[in-house]
Formats: sequence, C-alpha cells, structure tokens
Amino acid sequence: MTSREIVKRAIHFQNPPRIPCNYDSNRTPCRECYGDDILWCFAKSQSRFNEDGDKIDEWGCVWKSMGETFGEPTEFPLEGLEEYSGTALPDFDRADRYDEMRRQIEENKGEKYMMAMMPTGIFQIMIHLFGFEDFMCQIAGNTEEFACFASNLTDLCIRCIHRIADAGADGIILIEDMGLQDRMMISPTMWHDIYAPLYTRMFAAAHERGLDVISHTCGHIVSILDDYIACGLDVIQMDQQDNMGLETLHRFAGKVCFFCPLDIQTTIEFDREAIFARAAKMVDCLATPAGGFMAKTYPQPDAVHITDRYMRDMTDAFAAASRALYGE
Repeated sequence: MTSREIVKRAIHFQNPPRIPCNYDSNRTPCRECYGDDILWCFAKSQSRFNEDGDKIDEWGCVWKSMGETFGEPTEFPLEGLEEYSGTALPDFDRADRYDEMRRQIEENKGEKYMMAMMPTGIFQIMIHLFGFEDFMCQIAGNTEEFACFASNLTDLCIRCIHRIADAGADGIILIEDMGLQDRMMISPTMWHDIYAPLYTRMFAAAHERGLDVISHTCGHIVSILDDYIACGLDVIQMDQQDNMGLETLHRFAGKVCFFCPLDIQTTIEFDREAIFARAAKMVDCLATPAGGFMAKTYPQPDAVHITDRYMRDMTDAFAAASRALYGE
C-alpha cells in the first residue's frame, strides 16, 4: 500500500494499516530524517527583501523575523483605510506559478500524499493586511466593504484551488491562525455568521475537484470546531492541544482527522517516558480504529527549542502508539 493510500484512508476513516506520518517534508532545519507519507508543495512566491533584510510579501506586508521564526508583519497595507474592497489582489492564481508544483507531483508518481499549501486564506491574512486592532474594528463593523473584500479573497482562493487541482495535488492546507491561548480571536457567533459561509463555499470547490481540505490553526479554537467541520473540513492540524485539553478534543474523534505533533508549548522538556505516555494518550483521545489521526513534527524546531533527542523520542512514541492501535 502506498503512503498516499494510507494517508487517504486515515483522513476518510477507511481503516489504514498504521498512523501516517509527516516528519521531514517542510521541516527546517531537517538535520535527521524520520520518514514521510506526506510531501508539501507550493505555488511560486514572488516575495522580496528590502535593504534591511526584511521580507516584503506580495500584499506589501513587511515582515520582521527574530531568530528562527517565520516572523510577524510590522507594516499593514490596508490599516486605517475606509475603502479597500477594490484593492488589487496578488495573482496567486497565475498558471505558471504552479509549474514547479506540477513537476514535483509528476515526479512523485502517486507514491506520497501531495499536500499543497494555499498561497492565501481568508482569516489570518486580514490581520496581516489591517493589523490586529484595525481588523477587530473592521470585523465588528462587518460593513459591505468588509464583506465584499472577504468575498473577493474567497474567490481568489477558489481560483487557486483549481490551479492546485490541475497540478494533480491530493489536498490543500490553509494556514489560518484564529485562536488566542484561551479563546477565539472573535466570537464564535461572529465567526459563524461571517466566515462559515465563505469556508463552506471554498471547501465545496475543493471537494468538487477531488481535493481533501486540511487547515492549520493555532490557539483555543474548540468553540468553532463543530462549525469548521460542518463547512467541509477534513483534517485539523493543531500544534497546540493542551490549552483545550485532549479530553475535550476527544468528542471530535471520528468527526475530523487530527494532524498533530505533541503539544509544542507543554511537552518540549518531557523525557522519553513522558513523551511515550503523552503520544499514547493523544492517539487514544483523537484516533479511532478506522483512522482519524496523522503524526507530524513542528516545522520550526529550533524556534521552540526542539532537540534531536526529543524528535527521535516523539517519532518512536508515535510508532509505538500506532502499533498499539493497529497492530504490527
């Protein structure tokens, strides 16, 4: 059975023979390899750098990075504007941006599951464009201007989805950080009223093209997870779980596939015995015998002080949990 088929079975609760893993692809730095069933692929970026070495993305956001982190935007191109719905959007849907993705997928020959990063989403990008405070004002007003811009973003995402499907990918992944440490950034009701219809439209387009829908999100998002699943979400990728609690997340087992490392905030200092215990608990809470769990590493290990020893212990622990769930 190919890695691709194992991943598809896990996502769709069709009895995979083991827990799929994504340990090396998209991890920087990758000093030692632990195995992959999933390969990440990307549309071509046209970001640039200023004279200070700061990245300027295609929206015009200026990013400052500290150490090994991806960084944060410090200049927000739409901040304070009253009219912005007609803002020209980057041409993320331009066909030639997907040439390298297509080549990578063709070279894979159906062996690994090809997961394509969406060039943009519709929630987190708003914070980058407006800044957090102005985003809060914009979404609280929920004006026709805001609604029109959000709809335009969704249309762009759908055009990108078609390019990704044309390239032959198996699924898309959205990066949509929506939670704070203890709650959503916006109220669940507001999320339901404004964002659920947009995600439903976007995810339907992906499913119509045969793509699975995967979303990363950080923070405490349990209050909207039922809604997010109802929009058509297939896989939730969480690097934090302990702020919500594995026992709380257990009620979603069988409803959505979880794609997780051990919690990057609470387990980094664990010894091997504690890592094995936590991996076993995670699989017990989030997986089912029919599937619904995939293991991964964090893509910026140095940024959160993940050691090679921790990485080896975690991958060994997930292998042991897989054997306990599915047998040898």
